[in-house]
Amino acid sequence: MLPNNKIKIIWNCLLVLILVMTGLLTPFRVCFVEDVDDYQWSEMDIFFDCAFGLDMLFNFLSAFYDQHNRLRKTLKEIAINYLTGWFWIDIVAL
Repeated sequence: MLPNNKIKIIWNCLLVLILVMTGLLTPFRVCFVEDVDDYQWSEMDIFFDCAFGLDMLFNFLSAFYDQHNRLRKTLKEIAINYLTGWFWIDIVAL
Protein backbone atom coordinates (compact mmCIF):
# COMPACT_ATOMS: atom_id res chain seq x y z
CA MET A 1 0.00 0.00 0.00
CA LEU A 2 1.47 3.34 -1.02
CA PRO A 3 1.69 6.18 1.54
CA ASN A 4 -0.50 8.53 -0.52
CA ASN A 5 -3.14 5.89 -1.26
CA LYS A 6 -6.66 7.16 -0.57
CA ILE A 7 -7.52 4.07 1.50
CA LYS A 8 -4.37 4.56 3.60
CA ILE A 9 -5.26 8.21 4.25
CA ILE A 10 -8.82 7.31 5.27
CA TRP A 11 -7.50 4.51 7.49
CA ASN A 12 -5.10 6.90 9.24
CA CYS A 13 -7.93 9.41 9.82
CA LEU A 14 -10.06 6.64 11.35
CA LEU A 15 -7.20 5.68 13.65
CA VAL A 16 -6.76 9.28 14.77
CA LEU A 17 -10.47 9.36 15.65
CA ILE A 18 -10.15 6.09 17.58
CA LEU A 19 -7.09 7.39 19.45
CA VAL A 20 -8.94 10.57 20.44
CA MET A 21 -11.95 8.56 21.59
CA THR A 22 -9.70 6.21 23.59
CA GLY A 23 -7.92 9.18 25.16
CA LEU A 24 -11.21 10.73 26.23
CA LEU A 25 -13.18 7.64 27.21
CA THR A 26 -10.55 5.76 29.20
CA PRO A 27 -10.07 8.43 31.92
CA PHE A 28 -13.85 8.93 32.06
CA ARG A 29 -14.46 5.22 32.62
CA VAL A 30 -11.70 4.98 35.22
CA CYS A 31 -13.06 7.94 37.18
CA PHE A 32 -16.81 7.71 36.82
CA VAL A 33 -17.90 4.16 35.92
CA GLU A 34 -18.22 2.03 39.04
CA ASP A 35 -19.32 -1.34 37.65
CA VAL A 36 -16.39 -2.16 35.40
CA ASP A 37 -15.72 -5.88 35.03
CA ASP A 38 -12.10 -6.40 33.88
CA TYR A 39 -12.99 -9.65 32.09
CA GLN A 40 -15.94 -8.35 30.14
CA TRP A 41 -15.01 -6.11 27.21
CA SER A 42 -17.50 -3.85 25.60
CA GLU A 43 -18.06 -4.05 21.87
CA MET A 44 -16.35 -0.69 21.47
CA ASP A 45 -13.19 -1.92 23.21
CA ILE A 46 -13.08 -5.01 20.99
CA PHE A 47 -13.51 -2.83 17.89
CA PHE A 48 -10.69 -0.52 19.01
CA ASP A 49 -8.35 -3.45 19.74
CA CYS A 50 -9.09 -5.02 16.36
CA ALA A 51 -8.48 -1.69 14.61
CA PHE A 52 -5.10 -1.27 16.30
CA GLY A 53 -4.17 -4.88 15.45
CA LEU A 54 -5.14 -4.34 11.81
CA ASP A 55 -3.08 -1.17 11.77
CA MET A 56 -0.03 -3.18 12.77
CA LEU A 57 -0.69 -5.54 9.86
CA PHE A 58 -1.15 -2.59 7.49
CA ASN A 59 2.15 -1.11 8.68
CA PHE A 60 3.91 -4.31 7.58
CA LEU A 61 2.37 -3.84 4.12
CA SER A 62 2.73 -0.08 3.68
CA ALA A 63 5.49 1.45 1.59
CA PHE A 64 7.44 4.35 3.07
CA TYR A 65 9.83 7.11 2.09
CA ASP A 66 13.37 6.81 3.46
CA GLN A 67 15.58 9.67 4.65
CA HIS A 68 16.61 10.39 1.02
CA ASN A 69 12.94 10.68 -0.01
CA ARG A 70 13.07 7.42 -1.98
CA LEU A 71 9.98 5.23 -1.97
CA ARG A 72 10.70 1.84 -0.40
CA LYS A 73 8.25 -0.89 -1.45
CA THR A 74 9.82 -4.29 -0.81
CA LEU A 75 8.37 -6.30 2.05
CA LYS A 76 11.83 -6.81 3.54
CA GLU A 77 12.57 -3.07 3.66
CA ILE A 78 9.11 -2.32 5.06
CA ALA A 79 9.42 -4.99 7.76
CA ILE A 80 12.90 -3.86 8.83
CA ASN A 81 11.76 -0.24 8.96
CA TYR A 82 8.68 -1.07 11.05
CA LEU A 83 10.48 -3.51 13.36
CA THR A 84 13.22 -0.96 14.08
CA GLY A 85 10.72 1.85 14.61
CA TRP A 86 7.14 1.94 15.84
CA PHE A 87 6.50 -1.82 16.08
CA TRP A 88 7.62 -2.17 19.69
CA ILE A 89 5.55 0.81 20.81
CA ASP A 90 2.53 -0.56 18.94
CA ILE A 91 2.88 -4.06 20.41
CA VAL A 92 3.13 -2.75 23.97
CA ALA A 93 0.15 -0.44 23.42
CA LEU A 94 -1.98 -3.23 21.95
